[in-house]
Amino acid sequence: MSFEPPIRRLVVEAFRGFRDRQEFDLGASAIVLAGPNGTGKTSFFDALQWCLLGTIQRLEGLRSRRNVEHIVNQYRLTDRASVALEMIVGGRAFTIRRTGDHSGSTLEFSEAGAEVLFGQDAEEALQRALVPGEGLTLEMALTTSGLMQQDVMREVLQAKPADRYRHISTVLGLGALEDFEEAAREVAREAKVHADGARTERDTVAAALGQARDRLAAAEQRLQALPRIDLLRSDVASLLTRAPKGVLISNPLALGNSGDIRDFAVVVGDLIQ
Repeated sequence: MSFEPPIRRLVVEAFRGFRDRQEFDLGASAIVLAGPNGTGKTSFFDALQWCLLGTIQRLEGLRSRRNVEHIVNQYRLTDRASVALEMIVGGRAFTIRRTGDHSGSTLEFSEAGAEVLFGQDAEEALQRALVPGEGLTLEMALTTSGLMQQDVMREVLQAKPADRYRHISTVLGLGALEDFEEAAREVAREAKVHADGARTERDTVAAALGQARDRLAAAEQRLQALPRIDLLRSDVASLLTRAPKGVLISNPLALGNSGDIRDFAVVVGDLIQ
């Protein structure tokens, strides 16, 4: 497997355990730090974290007073700490440099062919370069995948349950599963919307069908209440047999509906009476 380390060089000066300027070539697939206590191993990782984030969170809670200097080397207190990183990420080569002390710092972001950025503009450019997607902060990404120190892991374990799960899922590379879970939830939400619409349409059709059945039943009742035309015609024929002599009726049974036949029978009945 080939591996291109994103951090190629680290330059530190007046930062914590580093009094003088120190340069570290990190352009290798694996870096091993070894040495007795007090030789700068922890300060090395602190320099990476401070340059990228502008804070060393684990030390914030250990300070007894807010004005205690914990960034600048104790032998360079009149100076400002400086940490620079040369990086290559996604084919882009850029350099970031942070200077400051315990009270604050300023980030510089420089890339070949582009304007040098400072302050908040530089912070946003660094976030976009290292964590292009949404939903994950640079601090979370570094805490879970880049700076796995014992005290940092303790902070992860002491985090809120929701944040802790997110840290661990990032460490284990479960982002794809989270994306699948979210996609499944979205499909379920869409299916519920369609199901609710289908149920509403079904209820509407059922109501219309019930109304149609009611109208059909009413029409059948009205039809049954009407007199039968064949019976009316028979009654009229019976009346005609008693018609007075000299009264000529032309094809009375050709009348088309029960109303016509009933009216005709009334007229014939009047003549007979």
